[in-house]
Amino acid sequence: MDTGTCTDPNVMVILGQPCGMPRPRFGGGKGFKGTYYPKKYRMWRKGAYTQLAPWGHLFYDRPVIATVVAVFKAPKNKPKDPVHRAVWSRTQEYYYPCIPDLDNVVKAALDAIVHVGILADDRLVAHLIAEKRAAAEDVVQPQLRIRLRYLDD
Repeated sequence: MDTGTCTDPNVMVILGQPCGMPRPRFGGGKGFKGTYYPKKYRMWRKGAYTQLAPWGHLFYDRPVIATVVAVFKAPKNKPKDPVHRAVWSRTQEYYYPCIPDLDNVVKAALDAIVHVGILADDRLVAHLIAEKRAAAEDVVQPQLRIRLRYLDD
């Protein structure tokens, strides 16, 4: 699944910088006792639910193959981190070796599609293909693409 314009109606797109699912925080201040997620993640999740609404007519209730492509905004200047510096490009797409970790981005994506009701349960993901890329400058905006298809199709 490329990160350019997609016409496949089964590819769900969440525009904006992808967000990884953080660990829950434990509160105890100002009378609140319980767990919560950081505000950045809660805001991303709220936007994801809204953007996934047009795909609400899809419903997967058997084992699926999930493809998740996270496209991040590439830094404008050459990074100081030696791993990122080695692959960095201003003009071409490249694999993004930075945080958030890809497994956390996938968890956030799957939780969003389960919450919206597109996937019955994330346990139904039998095969997972995931990719983390940095967008070429001014070519593709940051986004998260999710494609589901039945395992037996």
